[in-house]
Amino acid sequence: MSVQQRPKYATTPDSLVPALAGRDVLDAAEQLRAWHASGSAIAASCVGTFVLANAGLLDDGEATTTWWLGPLFRQRYPRILLDESLMIVSSGRTVTAGASMGHLDLALWLIRERSPELVALVARYMLAQMLGHCRLPTSFRNT
Repeated sequence: MSVQQRPKYATTPDSLVPALAGRDVLDAAEQLRAWHASGSAIAASCVGTFVLANAGLLDDGEATTTWWLGPLFRQRYPRILLDESLMIVSSGRTVTAGASMGHLDLALWLIRERSPELVALVARYMLAQMLGHCRLPTSFRNT
């Protein structure tokens, strides 16, 4: 499958492999390597963990990804210790998150690294949004 024919979104292992060879993904990997080399921490969730692995940023470290892509990840990146049972894995200057709502867990993890007080507030507001019309438990109110 050529770059022009690849699917717009990689939703299966078979569509992810050609997507990783796309010019946009290769350009992103190059930029990620440059940021990492300059000292930046890099984070990704779900399929984005494949971009970090493809860029070599996870080599000889630990990572997680979405559970259903675990076998493909292990096959493609044997130098990375993968544990897809974890939602967040911090390894050196990289952080990876799993599937489903992993991006939210990753965002909370990143906020917590800077401010434990702020992450508690953000998590309470996220819970309130998720519950919608439901009443918050007493332990979440006015704390």
